[in-house]
Amino acid sequence: MTSINQTRVCLRRINSTEYPPQFHLVPVPNPNESFYFNQEPIGATIQDVDGTQAKMETASVHLTDQRLVFILQDHSVANITASTFQIDLEKVASIKCRLTFRYGIQLGLFLIGDSTPVRLQIVLAKKDRHRRDAFKEYLSMIMAGLTSRKKVLAMHHRAFPFHCDQLPSYDQALSDTTLDPASTDNGSMDTLPPAYST
Repeated sequence: MTSINQTRVCLRRINSTEYPPQFHLVPVPNPNESFYFNQEPIGATIQDVDGTQAKMETASVHLTDQRLVFILQDHSVANITASTFQIDLEKVASIKCRLTFRYGIQLGLFLIGDSTPVRLQIVLAKKDRHRRDAFKEYLSMIMAGLTSRKKVLAMHHRAFPFHCDQLPSYDQALSDTTLDPASTDNGSMDTLPPAYST
């Protein structure tokens, strides 16, 4: 699943020695989320599944174990299509990744149930070109972990196909006073569980 301009962000101070202090935007972490890769500045070109296109000249990229997030850092640009763009990595079926000329990375992310990929192009600054390989390795590692977790959950579901959601909640079980009509025969001892019938 992708989302444009819906990622919650907060300000983080870049350095503590300069005055006036400088800040940049970072995504607010989700519960139990780990950040593996952060890079700023980057340029990003995004083409969503529905054809929406956005270009971020001065942005940052954040790769976590749950999502891939792009945040526009320069809001002085007129006609902003997207200030944030996010992809939930659990919804990604496959990825095509290619390193490009001029310090770039091209990604094609195929979402589950969709034949049209989300296309991303990331361009790093010349001084950060060595970080392309790190980004690619972290992305591969995270996707392998998510695929493995999906397989384990599928195996577990096949081994234990019953659904616990059919059981009543604790409060419902305590408040339910309905008795089975077949067991109400004037309080005979035959209807008690074997441990209580003596």
